[in-house]
Parts: sequence; structure tokens; C-alpha cells
Amino acid sequence: KALLAYPMVARARKKAVRAGYGDLDKMVGDKLCELSLCEKKHLVSVDVPAEIFGNILADIMSFGLEGNKERIAAGIGHSVGKWIYTVDALDDMAEDKKKGRYNPFLLLYGGISPTKEQLLMVKDALKVSLCSAEAALDLMDTDKIILKNIIDNIMFLGLPDTAEKVAEKGQTKDDSERNLEE
Repeated sequence: KALLAYPMVARARKKAVRAGYGDLDKMVGDKLCELSLCEKKHLVSVDVPAEIFGNILADIMSFGLEGNKERIAAGIGHSVGKWIYTVDALDDMAEDKKKGRYNPFLLLYGGISPTKEQLLMVKDALKVSLCSAEAALDLMDTDKIILKNIIDNIMFLGLPDTAEKVAEKGQTKDDSERNLEE
């Protein structure tokens, strides 16, 4: 799939550089390489790759801004990026297991579905990321943002609902099935 998309991505990157986004392209490219290396090492950590992905989104959201606006946008991007990586890894567990791909949750939980207690811990970590993003969002002058209601809807309803659905999907086996696997 990635090879098919390469020509489009290469053209988009050239356009971005010509439009003055060369620095952003380099920053994101460097961090994507760092993320790729992290995943190739098969780290038994969700936090490390999520942190890198959070930094990528922080760079994207704060690019071209200065001062408080830059810090606030970076804070939102960082927290939402960590949330996205974590939810995506949790959501992709079954497919990654089937295809033999890296997934930090598979390594953390020995290749089986997380227990209810483990999922509660993941959901708590996701809530912390969202709380951090919401705290940064509170620092913005949202009275001037036309799409404030949409942003609030996404942050306070959509993302938590998505996390809940993904966590429910991740809890596919009850404890008796888990005991048979172990």
C-alpha cells in the first residue's frame, strides 16, 4: 500500500517545500524516522512511540506560530498525538497480531487481549492525554474561534466515545477464555 501512495506523497512533499514548509517537512520526516526505528526495535512500551507521535503532531500544529500560541498549539498537538497513537495501537491489535506487525500492546500483554483491569489503565492514560489537551485548549482565546462548538464536540464527546468503543473492542475475551490461553 505504501509503495502505491509514494508518488502522491513525493509530489505533495515537493509542493510543501516550494510553499515554504521545508522546515516542517524535515522536522516531521526526522521524527517519522525516529518512530520507525522505535517500532523496529520492538519496544515493550506504548509511551515511547506515542510520545514521538505526539511530538510530530505538536510540530505540525504549532508550525509558524510564536509565543503563547505556539506553546498552546504544541500542547494540544502533543496530547492529541499521544492519544491517537495509543488508540490506534489498541484498535489495530488483532490485525497486527494476524499480520505479525509491531504493536506495543501485543508485546505488553504477551500477545493476548488485555484484561479488564489493563484496559482500565489504558483508558485512564487516554483520559490523561485528553485532559492535557483540554487544559491547553482552555488557554486559547476560543471566543475568536469560529469552529469552537465543533472543537468542543470532538474533544469532549467524540474522542472519549472513540476510546470507549476501541477499548470495548479490545476486551473480546472473558477471563475464562484468557485462562485457557495462558
